[in-house]
Amino acid sequence: MKLLILFSNLHEAKLLLDWLKKGGAFDSEIKYLFQQSPESHYSFRQADMDIDLVITGNTMMDVSFQLGRILSHKKYHLVLQLGLCTSYDAKLEIGELVSVINDKAGDVGIQDEHSFSNAYESNQYQIDAYPHNRSGFINLTNAYFNVFLDIRKVASVTVNHQNRGAADLMHRKEDFNIHVETSNGLGCAYACLFQKQPFYQLRTVDFILPSKEMDKERALASLSEKAIELIIKIS
Repeated sequence: MKLLILFSNLHEAKLLLDWLKKGGAFDSEIKYLFQQSPESHYSFRQADMDIDLVITGNTMMDVSFQLGRILSHKKYHLVLQLGLCTSYDAKLEIGELVSVINDKAGDVGIQDEHSFSNAYESNQYQIDAYPHNRSGFINLTNAYFNVFLDIRKVASVTVNHQNRGAADLMHRKEDFNIHVETSNGLGCAYACLFQKQPFYQLRTVDFILPSKEMDKERALASLSEKAIELIIKIS
C-alpha cells in the first residue's frame, strides 16, 4: 500500500515523524523530487506500507501547489491530511478527532463597503463545475471504510484570515453551516478531488470558539496518537 501523509509544518508532524523513524525503515537516500528542502519530504517502509510524509506549508496555496505537483508524478492508495482545527461547535472537545467530509471557501469572494458576496454569490465558483461533488467540495472516499467509520464527520470552512478574537466570527457557522475552520483544508480537498485521489482530511480540535478554550499541545498529542492507531489498522 502507498500512503501519503500531509502536515502543514514540522511542529505538527514531529510526534508522528519520531514514531515512524523508530519503527519504520527510513529511506535517507530518497531523491527529493517534490520539495526544495530534505526536511520537507520523508519516506518510510512500515510493515507492508510505503509511507511518504510531506510538509506542505501552512496556507491553502502551499497545500494545493505541493499536493498537485506530487500527484502529477505519483499516485497513492490513500492520502491523509492531518492537522488542527478551530471548532465553532461547543459540543466538540479539545483533542477530538474529526473527519472533514465537506469543505468550503470561507473568505473567497467580493467585499464592498456594506456586504460580502461569497465565491458562489460572486460567480467565482459554480456549484456544478469540476471538481465539485454533489454541488460542493464533498469527499466521497470510503477507502478502508471500517477504520474511519466511527470518526465524527464534520463540515469545514477554509479561510485565509483567522481572527480568533472577533465576536462576529460566529456568523460563519450560520452562513456556511459548518462545524470547524482550517487555514488550508480546501487546498487538499480540491487537489485530491481534481485528481480523483482517495483522501481523508483528519483534524483534532485545538481551539473552541464559543468557550475560547485552547490547548494546542494536547491536540497535537491526540492527533499523533490517533494517526498511529489508524496507520496500524490499515497496514
